[in-house]
Amino acid sequence: MFNQKRKIKDKLVTSFGKVKDDSFDFESIEKYFRKKDKSNSFQVISDKTCNDLDFEEFFMYVDRTTSRVGQQFYYDKLRTIPNNREKFALQEQIIIELDKNPKLRVELQYLLSKLAINKTFYISSLFQDEHLKPPKWFFIIRLLSFTSLMAILMAPFAPQLLFVLLGVFIINMGIHYWNKKNLYEYLGSIPQLLRLNGVAKELIKFDLFKDITRDKRINQI
Repeated sequence: MFNQKRKIKDKLVTSFGKVKDDSFDFESIEKYFRKKDKSNSFQVISDKTCNDLDFEEFFMYVDRTTSRVGQQFYYDKLRTIPNNREKFALQEQIIIELDKNPKLRVELQYLLSKLAINKTFYISSLFQDEHLKPPKWFFIIRLLSFTSLMAILMAPFAPQLLFVLLGVFIINMGIHYWNKKNLYEYLGSIPQLLRLNGVAKELIKFDLFKDITRDKRINQI
């Protein structure tokens, strides 16, 4: 465990300030930006302007974030000009402190690296998307389950029911793969939300972030 932590920190030190060699999934990166309420923003950079400026190429060059949620947040900040710019002073103070204290910076990066897996991209969907409701045809799922159970129980007396069981299995697999994306977002995001909460609890223990936790003007998702 200690050796793994040491390796991660060493990698963070050597990669600091360098252009990432990661792949960039912009469909996931911009998800938070697309669904965020921007009504109180001073200005938002349009898609047309971004295309004209090769914004994605620019983002891939300047992005130095450690976590996936940080990557989404950074993308949003680059495309949204806020009305309230008072927080910039606090952010500058944090940047100056981290620049003076590399050891602290690496420790914070290590915590954020726990959120570096792609599944954390889905966390924002828990807050920004409408929660899925059972469709009108959901009764079919219950009917298929009941049919499967009865086919298994009756198969010893009527072996031909095994064909019914096979048919139900194929239908269930089709529904599963058709609905896989919706299920994956929920199954992938909830554990990552718990991990995000754990990392946040560790971060707020640092004196550097005490002012942020008191700042009621922080944007809400």
